Amino acid sequence: MCSRISRLNNVLSQHKWAKHTGIAIFILSFFTYLSHFTLKYGLNVPPSTTGDETSYDSIGWELSHGNGFSRNFNNPVFRIPYEQTAANNPMLQPLPHQKSGPTTVRPPLFPLLIAATDYILGRQFWAVRVINTLAIAATCGLVVHALLHLAGVLPAFTGAFLFVVIDFHTRLYARAVLSEAITCFLVALFVLALFKVAETQQKRWIIAAAISYALAILARNIMVLWSPGLMLLVYLLLRKNRRNAIFSGFLFIGTVLLTMAPWMIRNCVVLHSFMPMGTQGLTQLPAGYSDIAWEHQGVWQNLDSRDFFKGVVTEQMTTLESELARAKFSRKKTVDWISHNKIRAIGLAPLKVFHEFRPYTWSETVIFLLTITGLLSLKNRQEGKILLGILFINLFAVAITWSVSGRFLTPLLFVFHVAAAMGAWKIVIWITEKKARQPG
Repeated sequence: MCSRISRLNNVLSQHKWAKHTGIAIFILSFFTYLSHFTLKYGLNVPPSTTGDETSYDSIGWELSHGNGFSRNFNNPVFRIPYEQTAANNPMLQPLPHQKSGPTTVRPPLFPLLIAATDYILGRQFWAVRVINTLAIAATCGLVVHALLHLAGVLPAFTGAFLFVVIDFHTRLYARAVLSEAITCFLVALFVLALFKVAETQQKRWIIAAAISYALAILARNIMVLWSPGLMLLVYLLLRKNRRNAIFSGFLFIGTVLLTMAPWMIRNCVVLHSFMPMGTQGLTQLPAGYSDIAWEHQGVWQNLDSRDFFKGVVTEQMTTLESELARAKFSRKKTVDWISHNKIRAIGLAPLKVFHEFRPYTWSETVIFLLTITGLLSLKNRQEGKILLGILFINLFAVAITWSVSGRFLTPLLFVFHVAAAMGAWKIVIWITEKKARQPG
């Protein structure tokens, strides 16, 4: 029996304006976010000096002045807004002084965007926040676009509500000077491209998925760990024609490598070592495999604050020599620890997954439960299998690295919200149809 709300959804979805809903939601959410940030926080205030934001900001500033991919917290012009803010608010920590020079710790895409805004507009923070807001709003628009095709207008509006109002991550990372917002948008693009691969079997969509995925890696290093799983997923989507499926898998990874080649070659050249993804992942390996990791059940800990690298780096080392020394030391310590703690190393995997995926707030709990419901409702559709596949691929990446208490789930906002909206719609249909069957 078809309920009234289901019939209403069918009618609304057939209107000619319905196909433009995604664009309308994108525009509306963009101005909603921007107004909220402007009124509550201000767009041009410096970020916190205690996280990763200042590192991205510094690399972008150096790039905009032709100093290469390097970090320099000691640049007096770069320091001005941080020092002014700290002077006006003694509770804030001042920007530290650090050794300056080239770096391979951060991926390049987000610093390049910051560099472009600094080069065109000078020293500021508002432009990159506008870019991040555009990326999050565009992700919301793509969630709505996907839901329109999966279920119609009302589920699409439900998805927009969950994305903008319920999920605080969208507001947090649209404002932060971090790469999560850009990564969310790129993941949305390559998941939609995979939808088209499943639907059309066309090579152009495989190439589109590969390029957007490669750019996501260039925004966040951990995304590289998705590569084996995505190759398998492409193969499974095309497995009816085995030869075509194998060729498509190699086409996918070949396009990814070609897109990333300049960055990978640069890292190997400057480090004089085969480290195509730079040193960040290697340096942090003990955060996932060590007594420290076991003590904290695989949740990432700041190794520097625990003097883990004491004696590894000397004052005479350049920044690249320091990064290389830390990476080699971490790799050796990790291999040694795993060889002597095989059972613990295996036991850390489910702990990392648990701490990454478990909800920490009521809003995360709501979205998590709706996501499970939505994935169950989509279990017989190719789109649902792709969404579930992406979740398991990310689960694998967390299991072999470390947990950051949910932050590694942020790139999956598109996946979660498409599934969550479908879950909410499934519940609404079940309730309304149950009422419709009741007599009287």
